[in-house]
Amino acid sequence: RSTMVNGFPRRGVARLNGDPRALRIAEINLAPQSAMMRLVSTPGSTYLLEESTNLLQWRTVATNTSAGAETLLTNAASTGPGVRFFRVRQAAP
Repeated sequence: RSTMVNGFPRRGVARLNGDPRALRIAEINLAPQSAMMRLVSTPGSTYLLEESTNLLQWRTVATNTSAGAETLLTNAASTGPGVRFFRVRQAAP
C-alpha cells in the first residue's frame, strides 16, 4: 500500500494526471471493497467511477450524469479478493 506520491504523504487518494477540465472531488469515503466520491460537477456532464486491481485494466462500476453542481458516485461492493484502486473521470462529450 502506497502512502507517498512524489514525496508527499497521501492517505489513499492522489491525482496522478492533471486534466484541463480540473475535475474536483469534494468528498471521498473509501473502504476495503467500496468507494464513494462526491464531485463538484458541471450540469449535463457524465462522470464515471472505475475500479482496477492492477492500474492497467479499468472497469466502470458507477455512472452518473450530473443534474446540478454536485454529483455522487458510489460503488457499494466490489467483487473478488485483493486490493482495489478507484478513479473517477469525466466521460468524453
